[in-house]
Formats: sequence, C-alpha cells, structure tokens
Amino acid sequence: MSNRGRNNFGSDADIYQSQNDRRLEEMASQATALHRVTIDIHDEVGSQNRLLDDTDNQMDNFGTNLSRTSNKLTSVVKSPRTKLLLLTILVIDGTFFILYYLGRFFWSLLSSGGNNNTDPIPNE
Repeated sequence: MSNRGRNNFGSDADIYQSQNDRRLEEMASQATALHRVTIDIHDEVGSQNRLLDDTDNQMDNFGTNLSRTSNKLTSVVKSPRTKLLLLTILVIDGTFFILYYLGRFFWSLLSSGGNNNTDPIPNE
C-alpha cells in the first residue's frame, strides 16, 4: 500500500508539474506579447514626439515670419511717401466713382426723353 501511495503522489506531482509548465509557457507567451505591445507603444510615442517637435518648429518659424512681415508692413505704412500714395489712390478712386455715377445719372436723364426709360444704355 505504501508503494501505491507513492505512485499516486508521483503521478500527482507529474500532473502538477505539467500544469505548472503549461501555465509558465502561457505566462511566457503573454509576457512576449506584452513586450511587443510595449515596444510598439514606445515606437508610436517616439513618432508622435517627433511630429510634435516638427509642428512646434514650424509654428515657431511661422511666428517669426509673421512678426517680421508685420514689422515691415508697419514701417511701410508709417512712411510719409506711402501715406501720400494711399491718399492719392483714394482720391483717384473716389473721383472715378463720383464721375461714373454722375455720368450714369445724366445719361439716364438724357436717354429717357419722356418715355420713362431708366436704362442707361440706349436701345438700338
């Protein structure tokens, strides 16, 4: 009977050992999968950090260029020559529009000739 108990104990130990081996293999495969996922996350974080750094550099360059352009525009607008040029352009444009609408008004008066036609372009 003592031999029989030892055989059962030995076979139980073998069963436990095989279960432990299977669970150890499962844990090893899960650890390997977790390691791969961790490496993928690390690579993705590195890629995102590079993208953020590039975006930050581009925004810095944009800000510098915008500031430079703003300073140049301010200096151009403040110069007396530019103010005179802008005033001249405004006067010429204003004169053109006044003459255009006066001409259109008088043309409609002349072309109506009593027939109440307000079309500025004469009919042919």
